[in-house]
Amino acid sequence: MTPKFRVFYKPLNKYKRLANLNFDSREQKLRSVTLWNDGDFDEGEWVRPVPADEVELEQFTGLVDKYGKEIFVGDIVKMPPEITIDPKRIGVVEFGYGCFYVKDDEYEDGKKHVVDFYDYNDPAKDFEVVGNIHEEKK
Repeated sequence: MTPKFRVFYKPLNKYKRLANLNFDSREQKLRSVTLWNDGDFDEGEWVRPVPADEVELEQFTGLVDKYGKEIFVGDIVKMPPEITIDPKRIGVVEFGYGCFYVKDDEYEDGKKHVVDFYDYNDPAKDFEVVGNIHEEKK
């Protein structure tokens, strides 16, 4: 699978289309990203390079929710019934320890509860994207 990202551009407080990632191979880190002009930049400017600290990259998990919507890191998802009896229980999709998971505000033994998508035979099939950490639709 080819990695896929969406980009939240902090200065405009909105998502923008990603044209290119620009890495510093010597320091092995993201230097900047190039964003497509969707009418937010100067006229005649097709793309604009911006520093990496002005954006948040959110990676596609490769999964879709129960309605076919792509699930990205940073999405807020409603938990499926087999995980919780609370129909309003939500969590945020994150990446760590080599997997995508959902972290919510419920605590177990003093630690935040974590749900690994791959604990199920059909990952994410019953999760529902209800917003994201930037637009917080819930």
